[in-house]
Amino acid sequence: MASKNEGPLSLAAIIGGLIVTILGGVVVAILVEEGRFAEPAPAQTVVIVVSATAPQPTVQPTLAPSIPTLTHTPQPLLPTVRPPSVTPLPPTPVTPTLTPSSLEKLVQVNANANWVDSGISVVAGQVIQMSAWGQWSNGKYSDGTHVFTPVYGPDGGNTPESKFNYPLQGSGVLIGTLIGKVGNDSPFRVGSDFPATTMVGSGRLYLAMNDDFNSLNDNEGFVTVKITIFRRL
Repeated sequence: MASKNEGPLSLAAIIGGLIVTILGGVVVAILVEEGRFAEPAPAQTVVIVVSATAPQPTVQPTLAPSIPTLTHTPQPLLPTVRPPSVTPLPPTPVTPTLTPSSLEKLVQVNANANWVDSGISVVAGQVIQMSAWGQWSNGKYSDGTHVFTPVYGPDGGNTPESKFNYPLQGSGVLIGTLIGKVGNDSPFRVGSDFPATTMVGSGRLYLAMNDDFNSLNDNEGFVTVKITIFRRL
């Protein structure tokens, strides 16, 4: 059914179509007869795949900055030097340095005196040194025939007899030895050389001969004592 917009076909158009059809059939017949016409090959389906992927943007490669090549020249290795082995020394005890103070005194100790006051007051912790010289005697002795007087130095001479009352009896200190004491403390040996010693007590320093104090009236002589008090630096 023709649409409203289509008009009737003209006679010329109809006749032209018939002529083309007739001529086409003749040509086909001739070609078939001569074997030049073959049936057309079956139509092949050609599938055209159209990619719907959107075009990718072109990415320009980023070039890394050029890094200069460093040339390393190997240096010769220095020999390893090991420190010499040192054996530690044991600690050396330190002896305090002593310097004489302004106090240095000479004291005379008579053989017939009972505890001579040196005039020096000792303080615990002070260092005192004493030296003595001279001769004295603790009295006269008789063997029944002869009477003699023994003479000693500050170190004494005879062993004390138990029947007498000696300040240092039985301690190995001989008769006539110079002895001392501080305050009311126990007596100690001085002799001719009393080395620098730290005193443990405080009080007046007294000196005497190691003899029975009940029989000093016949004693003779004296010794001189040099007393030095040191101070620690």
